[in-house]
Amino acid sequence: MPNNSTTVIWSNRHPRGCWDDTIFQGIFARGNFTHITEFANLRDDGAVVMFPAAHHQSDLAWINREINRLKWCVMVVYGDEENLFPAHLIRHPNMKLWYQCPIPGVHDFADRKIIFGYTPDTVPMIEKNRGTSRDLDWSFAGQVQTWNTRRIECVEQLQKFKDADGNGLFFTTPGFNQGLTHEEYYELMCSAKVIPCPSGNGTPDSFRLAEALEAGCVPIADGRNWRPHYPSGYWQNAFMVKDLCEQGYWLPFPIIDDWADLPNIMKDTLANWDALSRQCRGFWGAYKRELCWDMDADIAKVKFQCR
Repeated sequence: MPNNSTTVIWSNRHPRGCWDDTIFQGIFARGNFTHITEFANLRDDGAVVMFPAAHHQSDLAWINREINRLKWCVMVVYGDEENLFPAHLIRHPNMKLWYQCPIPGVHDFADRKIIFGYTPDTVPMIEKNRGTSRDLDWSFAGQVQTWNTRRIECVEQLQKFKDADGNGLFFTTPGFNQGLTHEEYYELMCSAKVIPCPSGNGTPDSFRLAEALEAGCVPIADGRNWRPHYPSGYWQNAFMVKDLCEQGYWLPFPIIDDWADLPNIMKDTLANWDALSRQCRGFWGAYKRELCWDMDADIAKVKFQCR
């Protein structure tokens, strides 16, 4: 019988199973894929190539050489939120290119765009806390560095909101993964209705937004990055809103440009939480299904062009 499995090649510099590839693991889990770590071990005429670009900053010639030995390629550029690798110079005559955390106006060459996603612990931890009573209106737990002005502004407004309202909790730390345990983090998230999601380091994105959607919360997404010249429109770009609208979906969560507006946005979100949470659940489920369909469609298209 023919083997209908598609091969996925992973870099041995950034092994499969790291935080920034979890959303892709969800795609591969729903299909028939075989995973390897060396181009030399490939027995097919093409593959999905997982390329953690920040770990290969000087390897443009190498990756172009390797993929051009293939008849077809779905190239996934991920793990490079600070845009250190010149992905626009990746070349292949029969390729579909996916880009994680795309910068508006910079990565418009990508055929598909995708958000940061969630961590390996997210789904099992949320399942463990499924059914938790949402006694808190909101919560936030995360790092707040002195240079990330967006997070500082968010926390300042949360403190004011907490002083005035009281039904929310936040915990801040100076560095990544230095705060609550994963169990405590997800227990807190699943106890809240709304999750403010201030900008990450490289883009407005962070694991928090996808975690919040997975947990059934309504995220408040940051519309800007802490760097003043970062382009606007990240979420519309990363979620490929035009394509979503053609499928009958839209971004159901609020996007904030000025954290001084948080009190009003929070009150509106809480007042409409039942409807917004249903919309977010529907949107998130559809988005994850669409990613799987898009991967299958791209593989089928580049394979067909080889005939």
